[in-house]
Amino acid sequence: MESIDKQESQFISLMSKGAIDQALVIANQMSVEYPDSSKGYTFLGDAFRTKGEYQKSISCYSLSIDKEPLQPLVFTAMGESANLLGRSGEAFQYFQRALELAPDDTHIMCIVAEFLLNAGYVDDAKQFYEHALSIATNDEIINGLMEVYLYGGDKEALRSFVKKYKNPLKRIANNTRLAKAYISLGETDAAIKLLTKMKGRKDKLWQSAYYSTLAEAYEKQGDYREAFRTYKKQNEVYPDSYQAKDVESLLHRAIDDTAQVLEDQIKGDDSSLLQPLFIVGVPRSGTTLVEQILNTSPEIVAAGELKYIPAAFEQYSRGKSLDELASWYREKIDFILRENAMQGDSQTKNKITKWVVDKLPGNFFNLSLIARLFPNAKVIYLNRSPLDTGLSVYKQNFSTAHSYATRLENIAHFISVERRLQKHWQDHPPLPIHFMNYEDLTANFEGETKRLFEFLELPWNHDVENFYQSDRFAVTASWDQVRNPINRKSVGAYRRYEKELQPLVKALRSYGVSPGISE
Repeated sequence: MESIDKQESQFISLMSKGAIDQALVIANQMSVEYPDSSKGYTFLGDAFRTKGEYQKSISCYSLSIDKEPLQPLVFTAMGESANLLGRSGEAFQYFQRALELAPDDTHIMCIVAEFLLNAGYVDDAKQFYEHALSIATNDEIINGLMEVYLYGGDKEALRSFVKKYKNPLKRIANNTRLAKAYISLGETDAAIKLLTKMKGRKDKLWQSAYYSTLAEAYEKQGDYREAFRTYKKQNEVYPDSYQAKDVESLLHRAIDDTAQVLEDQIKGDDSSLLQPLFIVGVPRSGTTLVEQILNTSPEIVAAGELKYIPAAFEQYSRGKSLDELASWYREKIDFILRENAMQGDSQTKNKITKWVVDKLPGNFFNLSLIARLFPNAKVIYLNRSPLDTGLSVYKQNFSTAHSYATRLENIAHFISVERRLQKHWQDHPPLPIHFMNYEDLTANFEGETKRLFEFLELPWNHDVENFYQSDRFAVTASWDQVRNPINRKSVGAYRRYEKELQPLVKALRSYGVSPGISE
């Protein structure tokens, strides 16, 4: 039997080479041969997390904690896995425990700060990074703090930060975040120079981020041919894993479930003035823009892209009752409302929240379940030109989050499924739905937003026109766009890539979807 130290070295070596399955064998062997040690279970958790099997990783980390309870880094890893499963409340509890055990650990602070940043709590994230910076000065802290300024939208603050920490930022190897900052500041030459000098890394996450940033720089320069070639490289980092049959089954399930809505619908809670509001549509169709517009109203809380409805459907299919799931969802929303109340000003705190916005675009597959859970809910459904949507999806570095996004033909199929389901919802709405076109919104902003607020039975005022000045920061793929006044720059953006997008045009037509150009 090999020593545990030797097995640990083997595990670390295999993980660094990307040999995850072999590393799993070593970790499992450690857990069997040394059952009283926490290391084997921790390494199992690390390997499963790297494979994307996050629930298994949490189970293994829990076994490690059983053996040795005071492990802040293991609690941190559990928080990261829970967050990747969309269980942000659970993740926050793990992070809190990690900080209790290691209050001065700047690495843990940075992980928590990044979690808060991605959840939209930019000010809280900044506080964590700045506290970490007061303890130590290292690359992780400086890079993270720069990202806070990048998301914040204050160009001058970002410029000052980059200037102040210019040398340490340049010293960080393969720093795509710095290149992103240069692009945001309009310094595309500097971004391209920095990126093309990078030696690169083997991990796919970095590679896709690298090509995404480089393509964006080429696009800003107007070199659309090179930009598209680089976007293609970004998407080819990952193998094609799209399962068209699975998406078709979601379509048929949604249609078949519509008939059950009235029969299964739970009784609404008339004692509560709070109503869930869902914004849906294909990603990159304007959902974040509409959420940011709605967030100008003190009677609306924008909760972001919540994963709770897909999780509720999974639990429903396993036998949980609608009442249990509705209560569970409301508990999650109550947590968000408490967080929002703590951050709000006195005017916001004195207002009654009428709507809580759940902006997960793919919930258009789940409208029947939503109608059963929340009879008083409403839906805003976004439309956009299929070519502009398809191009924007293709350009976005979604990593593995949206498997259809890496191939033009798959994007066409996904859009065709969404269009068929949208037609079904138009003919058989399970609850009130307000359909909006992105192009109409940008052409007639005041008229479209007035109709939107009328749908929600809320007053419209001119604050809506200043949505881009909102204190709330969007951290979705559209974060940069919604920090600017309404414009039509993205309308017809596909024309820059008409030749490159011919496979998308052809595929859309094959699925019976008009691409929106002259035939």
